Amino acid sequence: MVRFYHSSLLVMLFSASSAFATTEAQSVTTSSQEAPELVQSEPAQPTEETTTETLTPEATPPKPLFDRDALKAELQKEIMQELESQRKKEEEQQKIYSSEKEEEALKWTAEDWSSEPEHSLGLVELDGYFRLRFDIFNRLDLGTYDPTFSYADGRRGRGTSSVPPPTRYFPFNGFEGCADDDEIPNQPDAYPGQTCENSNSGTNRLSSMNMRFRLNPTIHVSDDIKIHTTIDTLDNLVLGSTPASQRNLLSFQSNPGELFAETAVPLQQGLNSEWDSIRVKRAWAEVMLPVGRLKFGRMPQNWGLGIMRNSGDGLDQDYGDVGDQIEFETKLGESQASFAYQIVSSGAYGRGGGAGLGADRTAANFSYAAPYGIFEQGQRYNLDPSDDVHSLTFTWLKKHEEEEFNQRRKEGVTLVDYGFLGEYRSQDYATPLWSQSGSPTTPPTVLDVVRRNANAGLGSFWLHFGKDNFTAELEAIAILGRISNTGGANDIGAGLNAADPYLQTVDGPQALTVFQTGLAVETDFRFVDEKLKLGVDFGYASGDDAPGFGLRPQTNATPETGDFDGLQYGECLATNADGDCTDRDTTVNNYRFDPDYIVDMILYREILGTVTDSVYFKPHLEYDVSQNLGTRFDVIYSHGIFKNSTPGFKNSLGLEIDGSIYFASDDGFYFMFQGGMLFPMGGLDHARDPDNADIGLTYLNGGSVDPAFLNAKFAYTLQTFAGIRF
Repeated sequence: MVRFYHSSLLVMLFSASSAFATTEAQSVTTSSQEAPELVQSEPAQPTEETTTETLTPEATPPKPLFDRDALKAELQKEIMQELESQRKKEEEQQKIYSSEKEEEALKWTAEDWSSEPEHSLGLVELDGYFRLRFDIFNRLDLGTYDPTFSYADGRRGRGTSSVPPPTRYFPFNGFEGCADDDEIPNQPDAYPGQTCENSNSGTNRLSSMNMRFRLNPTIHVSDDIKIHTTIDTLDNLVLGSTPASQRNLLSFQSNPGELFAETAVPLQQGLNSEWDSIRVKRAWAEVMLPVGRLKFGRMPQNWGLGIMRNSGDGLDQDYGDVGDQIEFETKLGESQASFAYQIVSSGAYGRGGGAGLGADRTAANFSYAAPYGIFEQGQRYNLDPSDDVHSLTFTWLKKHEEEEFNQRRKEGVTLVDYGFLGEYRSQDYATPLWSQSGSPTTPPTVLDVVRRNANAGLGSFWLHFGKDNFTAELEAIAILGRISNTGGANDIGAGLNAADPYLQTVDGPQALTVFQTGLAVETDFRFVDEKLKLGVDFGYASGDDAPGFGLRPQTNATPETGDFDGLQYGECLATNADGDCTDRDTTVNNYRFDPDYIVDMILYREILGTVTDSVYFKPHLEYDVSQNLGTRFDVIYSHGIFKNSTPGFKNSLGLEIDGSIYFASDDGFYFMFQGGMLFPMGGLDHARDPDNADIGLTYLNGGSVDPAFLNAKFAYTLQTFAGIRF
């Protein structure tokens, strides 16, 4: 509009100038044409008065028809007034438009827990990131892995960390009596079968590089309809993990060794990787309605601090929670409410093609002889709704935008944001054999179905407080559940009421109960124009007194004291005179933080995998050198809830010191160098024999740990991170 009026101004000025020039030219032409006639006219002698008036050089020219300068000034004044009026109108319209857009944005920002800007490309909005990480880990096995330990069933090796030692693990380097020690003649091998070298240098270091390219396209169908997706390419690909020299590849025979591998080849599930190069992780739609927003599809799950539900969208996160659900959100006053229905598990699915009513089946086990072909086209559907896990969720949330929250906090306003999430889950039946096989082409039979009668409720409360230079954020959760029957089709009394042998007593099978709680608190005090931050974080995850942490419980069905992990229920607590069990452990009470809630660099993130059965205290200091450069230091002390759950049968787990230097450019480049040191404590040692603290506990299903591996040793990590967010 303004550009148009500028053009009009030039046209009008040009037209006016042309008119002035024409008028002046006409005036001059008229004078020059009339003058010769006056000079050449005959006959009489001019009078003195006439001659003087005609021939005087300073004679006054004819008066122009218009005052050019005055007219120009008048036109310029009118045009500038018109432009100013138009500018004011446009400013008012822009204010109204901006106000409407801001009000609309504030209605639906509660779901967006990050402060990333939107980059609209018109019809398609493309966000995402690329990252590359390089890690060095030294002795993350804690130096407690004893390769000579022998279980009764023939298994070997025992440690107190979930991180294995390197493949070329020589723990006996420099020990007298190792298998390759030739310096001591006629000395029998003290550690038969254990390769070692005379040098005392260990082999405790792991190093690795990995990458991920994430795309988050959003299709703007209209102003009210959007479709979102999340696509990961080369998801956490370890660099160098797919050379052309691997077996089963077409180029294997021409590349017999890694040294001469010509190229790296793409990831292909079942050939050289657990999954393919491209993984579509989320896809969902959003529709704005007059009364709220409707969302449906496979969508991210995020709540509060993220200890229970974490979408994993951070640059250094690895997992990400998703849900297959339908959700409706609406605004109620200053708060937002949402209602969601989620199908957590549907069980077996399929389609026609051989397993229908007309197909043959064997009489012995009622199994269908001709399941559908996995490559058949067409719609798949849930084969039996009775084994589904259903979830109903309600949330209530009052939350300011982060920028507004910080601005008002600095002004001395006391701000309190809060939210509540409640969820109910249920399952009537289950098909455990199919769940374990996971084969989409093998539908379960009626003999595979067992009764569950399982119900669970969970709740989470979130609070965010801020005033002046202080902020605090909290999330507390509780889970209460009951599973009437935990048995599988291959357990005692196979069939609909199959009983779990680990819950069987003389009085019959027992129900399993769940009661878990968790808490995380983050605090910050800001100083020096908020460049310096000091705070203390705190976390608590309820525990269970069963042996082992319960992180991967299915790895050990019968844990005992000193085991790193194991099933958290089923231990027989009392027997009768006949040796029959009369009382069993029927509870699972250890809560596990979402692994994308990152607390430290070593203990919880690597050795355990997440926070469970423990409490931690975390003082931290952060200083922003500039808007783009900063540094941070954390000290984390970790303490087990139950000493029965720790490998060392002690509560203290360790003290960790982490530090980082980070840089973030204005155009989306991120770089970070960080390091961590773990000083493990008694809870991560091997359990001692109660009669002799100098030797390891003699375990029921095997021997004792060699004294060289009893004590957990110092571990450290060095890491660099580079990423680009767009």
